[in-house]
Amino acid sequence: MGVRSCLRDGAQCNAVSSRKRRRGGGFTVLPHLLLQLLLVAAAAMPVRGQRSAGVVIAQADLQGLQAIRQSLVDPRGFLSGWNGTGLDACSGGWAGIKCGAGGKVVAIQLPFKGLAGTLSDKVGQLTALRRLSFHDNIIGGQVPAAIGFLRELRGVYLHNNRFAGAVPPALGGCALLQTLDLSGNFLSGSIPSTLANATRLFRINLAYNNLSGVVPSSLASLPFLESLQLNNNNLSGVVPPAIGSLRLLHDLSLGNNLISGSIPQEIGNLSNLRALDLSDNLLGGSLPESLCKLTSLVELDLDGNDIGGHIPDCFDGLKNLTKLSLKRNVLDGEIPATVGNLSALSFLDVSENNLTGEIPASLSDLANLSSFNVSYNNLSGPVPVVLSNKFNSTSFVGNLQLCGFNGSAICTSASSPVASPSPPLPLSERRTRKLNKKELIFAVAGILLLFLLLFCCVLVFWRNDKQESSSTKKSAKDVTTTKKTVGKPGSGTDGGARAPDSSPVDWPTRMNIAIGVARGLHQLHTEANMVHGNITSNNILLDESNNAKIADCGLPRLMSPAANSSVIAAAGALGYRAPELSKLKKANTKTDIYSLGVVMLELLTGKSPGDTTNGLDLPQWVASVVEEEWTNEVFDLELMKDAAAGSETGEELVKTLKLALHCVDPSPPARPEAQQVLRQLEQIKPSIAVSAAASFTGEPSHTTATATSVVTDDTKSTITE
Repeated sequence: MGVRSCLRDGAQCNAVSSRKRRRGGGFTVLPHLLLQLLLVAAAAMPVRGQRSAGVVIAQADLQGLQAIRQSLVDPRGFLSGWNGTGLDACSGGWAGIKCGAGGKVVAIQLPFKGLAGTLSDKVGQLTALRRLSFHDNIIGGQVPAAIGFLRELRGVYLHNNRFAGAVPPALGGCALLQTLDLSGNFLSGSIPSTLANATRLFRINLAYNNLSGVVPSSLASLPFLESLQLNNNNLSGVVPPAIGSLRLLHDLSLGNNLISGSIPQEIGNLSNLRALDLSDNLLGGSLPESLCKLTSLVELDLDGNDIGGHIPDCFDGLKNLTKLSLKRNVLDGEIPATVGNLSALSFLDVSENNLTGEIPASLSDLANLSSFNVSYNNLSGPVPVVLSNKFNSTSFVGNLQLCGFNGSAICTSASSPVASPSPPLPLSERRTRKLNKKELIFAVAGILLLFLLLFCCVLVFWRNDKQESSSTKKSAKDVTTTKKTVGKPGSGTDGGARAPDSSPVDWPTRMNIAIGVARGLHQLHTEANMVHGNITSNNILLDESNNAKIADCGLPRLMSPAANSSVIAAAGALGYRAPELSKLKKANTKTDIYSLGVVMLELLTGKSPGDTTNGLDLPQWVASVVEEEWTNEVFDLELMKDAAAGSETGEELVKTLKLALHCVDPSPPARPEAQQVLRQLEQIKPSIAVSAAASFTGEPSHTTATATSVVTDDTKSTITE
């Protein structure tokens, strides 16, 4: 059959060709297909000796990344590999970049890199981006509104930076967004109601900003919302009653705002709620009975409001409650005896209210109670013996009619409502007796001994005046040898894991030391207007109760500049010196904070700051381990044992580690003030904060201990993705 006949009768020609292929004919088709497959395979295989895996980044994504690189300041050089060609951008050559199919960027992960500058709007060109993580840097400017155009975005982690301006309303356009964390910035304006359009959101964290306005009721329409953290802002208005429709909500934190009104009854519908923080607002009214329906509740923090009325008797239904803080309100009535049925309760604070009556004896049955405070109320009667033996006087002071605790009046029959008081006898009818011979001898001997002691004191003072210089040196030596220090002489530390008697030091003791040092440093910086300049573990003294005291205060004011430089150099050799001191040569409050952070890392890791690991000092080593997401490898073995034994210890360790890393940030302006460090430590471990404050001032602590979550939950987002 000719060519023309095939053209005229295409069906018949195709049929003949098909029969030829079945009989082994048509040899030109199969080699052609094989050649195409080989060419495709060769194009997909990497060239030997090159880093590229054969995936070429999309042109729009390359331009977007280049724009992001130009807008960022990278003092540590982490982005030095972001070159102009982009040939290896998707194969590990560009730090923090992960690509998917077609060379599209699906993740940018650059936390803890010390990045500054701004975040470019060109991030909107990364249309396949699922995860955007720049948290714990010092990036400023505005949060790009172009992020709202990223339809595949699941997680935004920009917390702990310096972003300002408003929260972009366009973020509601990210239909698949699950986690939005913009906490720890300088954002202002109101919370956009359009966030409710991102219906997949299960975690919103906008805490620690300057946001104002009301809490949008529209957020109550998010069906999967599990965590809503809006604390430490300037929010006003009321708690939206519609919030009771968030049946999956686990964590609701609205503390440290200007929210007024009363607690809505609808909040009792949150059956899965585990943490409720409405502290330090302007809330009034009374405690709603519906709170008793929150059977999953673990922490309830309502302190620092204007809530009145009685404490509901039905609180004993909160069987999982471990923390109940109602201090600094106007509650009246008696403490319900049913509170003694909360067997899991470890923290109870109802101080600074108008409570009356006696302390219920049922509270003695709370075996897990480790922090207890009923001070500054109108309580009366005897303190239960178990409680008076377990807690010091700071837990009971300010109740004039309360007796039976250390430092109070002895309980008499008048203290008991059962026994009627007997009138005192007049002086003329009281029996008197004369001292016998033995008692008289003891009295005279006591008087003589008193005169002898007085003579010895005069003699000692006279000798001290004669030998003032030598006695000063000797006194300093005696203090150094009799006090315990956090570190060992010579090494600058004992590793933070052992006391001088080589016994293990548990987590509460280490936290008590950290809070004590932060409180002392706060007093130096604010009240004394003084820079220490040489915070090391050897300059931290511990008393018999392991309360920390800072030594060598005020020495920089007495020393010459040359002597100060020698002290700073010695601190650098021990690993406590801030990096900028190599140029400034003069300590300031920020260098003290850096040294405090090193001491905290020393307590957490059990490692000496003077020792290096792979050429890295202690802060650099910890940051590198955390960056590789091996956080558990950082902590001392003794602390990991505590974390295994206690349900909250692990979370406290991670929060403290994060705070310590903020303190040792290479950029001085990024480091917190001593007051902020003290406050966050007290928030992490409020039970330790109360006792530490009492040992420091002799009065109960009035520092707000708000249980806030500052540790990011990146893992959950990764699993969901």
